[in-house]
Amino acid sequence: MNRITLAVALSGALAAAGLAQAQTDTMTVRIGDLNLASSRGAAVALQRINMAARAFCGEASQLDLSGTAASAKCRRDMMGKAVDKTAAPLVTALYEKTAPPVALAAK
Repeated sequence: MNRITLAVALSGALAAAGLAQAQTDTMTVRIGDLNLASSRGAAVALQRINMAARAFCGEASQLDLSGTAASAKCRRDMMGKAVDKTAAPLVTALYEKTAPPVALAAK
């Protein structure tokens, strides 16, 4: 069965959340039962990746702005890595179409 497994050092996200000790965790998404060459399969894969990233990164309190930002960054990073690891053009295209834009600092 195919699956995506990502081992990630979470030192930055954990430090932002007040946990100074670096930790390595794994996010696993099972996609072996999907046809990633079909629109439906790609959509289901992206849903699974999104749900796994949300579970992996957690949700911070809305009152904790730095924790909320760290959680959102973690989700974006994990989703991007998982989508890349699928090596599936339809999953990548769907992700790029639905991913929120990244704000760049202006000079």
